[in-house]
Amino acid sequence: MLSNIRSEGNWEAWISFLLEGVCSAADEAERSIGKTVRIDIYDNGKGGWLL
Repeated sequence: MLSNIRSEGNWEAWISFLLEGVCSAADEAERSIGKTVRIDIYDNGKGGWLL
């Protein structure tokens, strides 16, 4: 892919690939944060929901 940029100037494919990776990492981070928040709300030291 990087050789295509150098030889053909195919920046669109590289930017698309890079942004797909960024979106994927952001989605995974969002899921992890959501799980952590749910665990923190549940496990408030009393073994029950904080809400």
